Amino acid sequence: MTSQRGDVQLTPAQVDVITRARAAVEARPADVDQDGVVEPAPDEMSDYVSEFLASPAVQPYVNEGWKVGVADLSRVCAFQPNVFVDHAAARTEDATAGDLASIAPITLPLPSAGTKLNAQYDEQRQVLMISSPNPNLRVSGFGTFQSTDGSAGFGFTVAMAASFVQVAKYQGRYLLRDGYHRSVGLLRRGIERVPCLVHEGMTLQQLIPQPAGMVPHEVFMGDRAPTLADYWKGRRQYRRFASGNTQDGCYSSVGALGHGLALIGTAATRQGDATGAREGSGGHGPRTPRRRAR
Repeated sequence: MTSQRGDVQLTPAQVDVITRARAAVEARPADVDQDGVVEPAPDEMSDYVSEFLASPAVQPYVNEGWKVGVADLSRVCAFQPNVFVDHAAARTEDATAGDLASIAPITLPLPSAGTKLNAQYDEQRQVLMISSPNPNLRVSGFGTFQSTDGSAGFGFTVAMAASFVQVAKYQGRYLLRDGYHRSVGLLRRGIERVPCLVHEGMTLQQLIPQPAGMVPHEVFMGDRAPTLADYWKGRRQYRRFASGNTQDGCYSSVGALGHGLALIGTAATRQGDATGAREGSGGHGPRTPRRRAR
């Protein structure tokens, strides 16, 4: 609400939102029902799963004990404070509720699956802009070359970092480890059951290698923990108070409010620095969907 500025005083209207949020979380049923939230992948997905698991990009996950399953996203808990939802709908538009075959290429994309890239060169500013609705766009390499006229050339390659929807079990609770952008996009379209990578027993360090800025442990493991379904709750209130670069952002499971306070869906709790995060690194790090080269 204050763009993470601790020197900004909350307005009475913002305090009212926090007060009502706290009341809302207290009214929620204690504990999160996750009975049957994860199930094995059905036989109808066997061909896709075999091809997916055979990919070299997936082998590190297989070696760590990840398996392909199906999860009910609406009941999976969350620890990432913010999710930027620009392009989330576009990335999930080919998915159909109940049709796992149409959802799998989104949540568990095969390496051969292409992603549209848009490139523009600004002659006046001498800036090359490459953009994609996929927030996992990365500069993957750099090189030099000599042109025929003797001038030096410099260039780089771009690629999509491997990123899969990951649901991990930690101390008996299933949490989303990666794939927040796609997950909130799917839930927005009413799609809850999705194929994903599932791990049945992670340590906290494996689950959240960089916990700074994430939802506190006592919150996502509490008896009224935020779920992915909470990201869309209270969206209207968030947009009313949003400022800076978050104006197109969704009011997610936790939104930065300043003064060490944060909302969890329609609920509030104590929270320090809250930041947006990208996919592809366990939900950690800045979101970088666009690259510019001078």
